[in-house]
Amino acid sequence: MSDAWLAPHGFALASPRAGTRRGGHVTLHHPRAWQYSQALRAAGVVPDFRTPDRLRLGFGALYTRFVDVYTGLARLRAIAASGSHLDYPERHARVT
Repeated sequence: MSDAWLAPHGFALASPRAGTRRGGHVTLHHPRAWQYSQALRAAGVVPDFRTPDRLRLGFGALYTRFVDVYTGLARLRAIAASGSHLDYPERHARVT
């Protein structure tokens, strides 16, 4: 889903595709990852930004439902489509 939904907006998978190598999170690469992380927080999704251009999404297996993953990625896609991430500063704080 992330490829079809997010690749057209410049996202690329930065973590391994194999679940056995990936662990409990998925990391996406985007040059404006910091801005996307701020826009996601405003939309109720809590990502983790990693310097210089990584957006990390963690999934707690005990409490994250499939619908939660779908909703989070749908919000990311909507932010990308609307360009609302551009409302946030390009420079990031030292502590994220």
